[in-house]
Amino acid sequence: MKIILVLFLLFTSNSHADEWTAADTGREAVYLTLHSIDWAQTRNIARNPDKWYEQNSYLGKHPSVAQVDRYFIAAGAIQFAVAYYLPAEYRKAFQYVTIGVEGGAVVHNFSLGIEVKF
Repeated sequence: MKIILVLFLLFTSNSHADEWTAADTGREAVYLTLHSIDWAQTRNIARNPDKWYEQNSYLGKHPSVAQVDRYFIAAGAIQFAVAYYLPAEYRKAFQYVTIGVEGGAVVHNFSLGIEVKF
């Protein structure tokens, strides 16, 4: 995540985003929905360290709920900012990749029986 933030800061000062489209909004809504589901599942993991452990190395195996909240707020904001400032030809691919990553995490968590509970 630190690398994404550094790249974002380096490139946004001289970049000019292309117009944001309705399709961009739709993809972002899908990403944020999956991101929120993953967030709720990860909070559930944090509240049940005897049942599960977190696989995100940045958070560690047993993060607190507060650590999970800070991470997901920052990650969601950074993802949106990167998507917003990317040129249109890269934005779509970036959004689909992040949707795929979040979707994979959500499906994996569901396969382990981790519920969506905030």
